Amino acid sequence: MRPGSVERPADMSAASFAGDSGDRMMVRTSTRGEGRFAISRKATTWVALLGFAVLDLAVLPTLRLDAAAREPSGSAALRRDVEGYAFAACLTAQDSAYLKEQGHGWGAVVLERGHGGVEPLMSLDAAVKAAAARTPMALMHKDGPVSEPLVPLPILFCADLLQTPSVRAAKLRAMRRLRPDYHR
Repeated sequence: MRPGSVERPADMSAASFAGDSGDRMMVRTSTRGEGRFAISRKATTWVALLGFAVLDLAVLPTLRLDAAAREPSGSAALRRDVEGYAFAACLTAQDSAYLKEQGHGWGAVVLERGHGGVEPLMSLDAAVKAAAARTPMALMHKDGPVSEPLVPLPILFCADLLQTPSVRAAKLRAMRRLRPDYHR
């Protein structure tokens, strides 16, 4: 028998091993003959419950605290929110209903968790949509014959659009106007 494997004790019938509430099983803890012990299934259930209780009381709160500690604050949160809102504004300008919905949802999250007024973000939205109207869509060839139509790449388009000079200037203006509200 390998360490950690389970065997039915010789004094137990197959029926009692299969599921009686008072049944026991043998667990071998080493490769040599010693180290066998019998535990009841009720005991293993209680041990499992105790383990989950310890996990819930001791480990999970520290994970929640770690997540809260990783939450950006100040300049990092400001940059995250402004960049995110700009990307969301670009998504709402796309033809795909799915991308529009994702953009509206992302923008709503930024407005919900953000600090300060919405005016800087509204002017950023206008700048992104104006830049999107005058910038050609990113396109690619599919695998296959070159004669097939080009496929638009709206996510790449939005990522590139956020790096254009007019959108970068609008992002900087929004960050300057929102900075006092994020550093309280």
